[in-house]
Amino acid sequence: MKTLSPKGMKWLKFFHVLCAICWIGSAFGMNVLKHFIDTTVPEGRYILSLAIKLLDDELIYIGVSGCLITGIIYGCCTKWGFFKHQWLTLKWILTFVMIVLGTFIIGPAVTGNVHPDLEWYTTNLSEYTRNMSVTAWWGGSQIIILLIVLYLSVFKPTKKKNNARV
Repeated sequence: MKTLSPKGMKWLKFFHVLCAICWIGSAFGMNVLKHFIDTTVPEGRYILSLAIKLLDDELIYIGVSGCLITGIIYGCCTKWGFFKHQWLTLKWILTFVMIVLGTFIIGPAVTGNVHPDLEWYTTNLSEYTRNMSVTAWWGGSQIIILLIVLYLSVFKPTKKKNNARV
């Protein structure tokens, strides 16, 4: 496949970073919201659950999809490839792990806490609390993994010193 021009590389990097910001920012936002919304009342639990779901469904989805698409373009249309460097391979593995965690663990817990009937937040408090614990624990894990991926992207710790930077 044809490699990108320098201008194309800049645009690709722009969109990749923008999508990473959406993903990381939303992950932080989902966890920070828990400290600013009063969850001692059913209305607060509903508002928090809905806000987290909106961040998850909209910005995280856009961020994840965009990072995945731009990552594939990087792999196909640049000299970086997919697995040319250990740090790049690790990024792909961690990205896959985060997508699986988000899809099968965090996503169902987030969705399981959104109910239009406020009565649910009183009668199902243990389920609500369990789902919030799942999102707190695995959401926090996601943030740590995202920060590791960010570190790998910036510092490229296993990159060979004699390779020219692209």
